[in-house]
Amino acid sequence: MKVRVQFQGILSDWMGGPRAEVQLPDGGTFGELLMEIKKSFNSTMPPQVRNKDQETFNHALWAMREKERLTELTTPLKEGEEVQVFLSPALLEAAEGAGKEKNFVFALCPMRQAIL
Repeated sequence: MKVRVQFQGILSDWMGGPRAEVQLPDGGTFGELLMEIKKSFNSTMPPQVRNKDQETFNHALWAMREKERLTELTTPLKEGEEVQVFLSPALLEAAEGAGKEKNFVFALCPMRQAIL
């Protein structure tokens, strides 16, 4: 199935454009979408959006579909659905200055870890 991703603000420059279509298996999840984004755009994503391990996204990034904020990796997505990905300047600044890393993946709850 295909899911449309819309990158907002500076993310569109980093990703090479404001929109992308991502191919996921039928019944694909938000976590699978994140893995595909990382796989497809890893070379253009600045280190500020990732934790020190450079394998997980930090809390500076978050995603929404319609009015729902996506927070759970197991959230199922639908064919043709659009997910908007945002960068929070305030959160990015906090992530850069924090001495303690938190493993967030696009707005996962604090203390929740995910490996991508």
